[in-house]
Amino acid sequence: MQVAVFKLSKAGGLIESGYLALAAEALGQGSWEAELRDAGSNLGKNPKAFLDAVSALKTACAGGDAAEAKKTFITAARSLETFANDTKTADNLKFL
Repeated sequence: MQVAVFKLSKAGGLIESGYLALAAEALGQGSWEAELRDAGSNLGKNPKAFLDAVSALKTACAGGDAAEAKKTFITAARSLETFANDTKTADNLKFL
């Protein structure tokens, strides 16, 4: 879960700086999405809403649409916060 927070935070900084392609790349690196899906299964909650939002965020960033990237970033951040609260892991996370 902490990796998801880190990835989203890093992508947000890149989006804010105008580096949309790098944000998409940062979100796509590693196996963190599968690991989050597995963690969700272990915690009894599905992170589908968050992962769908991340997918939309990657698409917006890869397409170079800054306005859409900012909008979907907010959606992804809210979805991650909801997932963290639902799994009672929010208190253990930094930067959420």
